[in-house]
Amino acid sequence: VRAAAGGWKVTPPIPRHDLVFEEDLVEEVARVYGYNNIPLTPLVGILELQEVDREKACERDAVRACIDLGFTEVYTNSFYGDAEIQKNSLTEKHVELENSQSEELKFLRASLLPGLLASVQKNVKQQNALRFVEGGHIFPTPASEYSAVAGVLTGERKQTFLAAKGVVERILKILSIAPAFAASHDGVDVLIHGKREGTIGHVSDPVRKAHHIPADVAFFTLNVPALAKARGNARSFIPLPNFPSVFLDLAFEVHDSVAYEDLERTIRKSGEPLLASLELFDIYEGDQIAEHHRSLAFHLVYQARDRTLTLDEAQAQHELVINALQKTFNVTRRGEHKNS
Repeated sequence: VRAAAGGWKVTPPIPRHDLVFEEDLVEEVARVYGYNNIPLTPLVGILELQEVDREKACERDAVRACIDLGFTEVYTNSFYGDAEIQKNSLTEKHVELENSQSEELKFLRASLLPGLLASVQKNVKQQNALRFVEGGHIFPTPASEYSAVAGVLTGERKQTFLAAKGVVERILKILSIAPAFAASHDGVDVLIHGKREGTIGHVSDPVRKAHHIPADVAFFTLNVPALAKARGNARSFIPLPNFPSVFLDLAFEVHDSVAYEDLERTIRKSGEPLLASLELFDIYEGDQIAEHHRSLAFHLVYQARDRTLTLDEAQAQHELVINALQKTFNVTRRGEHKNS
């Protein structure tokens, strides 16, 4: 050990190959001196809250909402080539890289759908009903780049589209954005403050067949910056219940012209104040149902916040729901199963 300007110069013994850095020497001195003999010095500092990135938060919450609805999150390549452009019938002017890895990866993606459809193509042989979602940056024009969320669903044509619309409605509800839709030439536009910021539709048959996907494919896309700008800040929290619930099932036939949101609104309104939640768990259309009708089955959960709800009380409220549906939509009640 030799004195040096501002400290010491230490040459460790030859056998001590572990003493390489200054921190190694400090640790060795502390070990010899005794860790318990070193005075405690509390750390003092100021922790500042970092500003939340609204766009990142919106993208994360939208993807998480899809995952909660049975989607699988995927991460696909941000680049593709001429073959993918032709395969997906893309008409946008793409941004070409000057030094691309290969001809197959020379363009920045203008949409998330090519990657999602490629994921469906890889997995459709194992499972027909697929749900994939992805959030990431896209480059729809050479001068624009923004984050988007897109999803695809496979299955029967009518049900996949309605499911895709339901997913978008769920995302907008979580983000406290009032849903608005308008028909367009390629499906349904998602409107935010009157401006098109998303699309719901079906993948065209030529594109679907080019990916060797036998089932129908519905999709949705959303502009994340627009979601972040329109997102509401109000959040409400309901404490966990202290009393048990009563579960009742309800199945009925209704004309297929009746919208689901109208049925749900009627059920919730007529179920107040005891209806805690509802879940649509089955839709049937077939030979056993009247023409232009469908059978819907719901799980209904009744609960009182201030006491243990009796089965008789729940059934009385349940009958009010049924009467409201019959009066408003002329539904025909099917089977009913109850448990508590």
